[in-house]
Amino acid sequence: MNKLILEKSGREEILQGRPLKQCLTNRESEVAQCIAQGKCDKLIARDLNISTNTVKNHLRNIFNKLQISDRFQLALIYHGIKL
Repeated sequence: MNKLILEKSGREEILQGRPLKQCLTNRESEVAQCIAQGKCDKLIARDLNISTNTVKNHLRNIFNKLQISDRFQLALIYHGIKL
């Protein structure tokens, strides 16, 4: 996985040069990968054999950990694009 660093823009450097996978649980990483592929919650739930509510919980945890607010920002970070 790419090493990703968030630009300082009023927020701490969350990843601090670490791969995204080290900042998230295995399941959160799987959900992040699905988001980066453009999948909707229903498709992610089906692919990972979990409920859509569980997908939403994982997304909320990811957003909190990375201090972001939406899927688009997550996809950018996943693909190594600085915010």
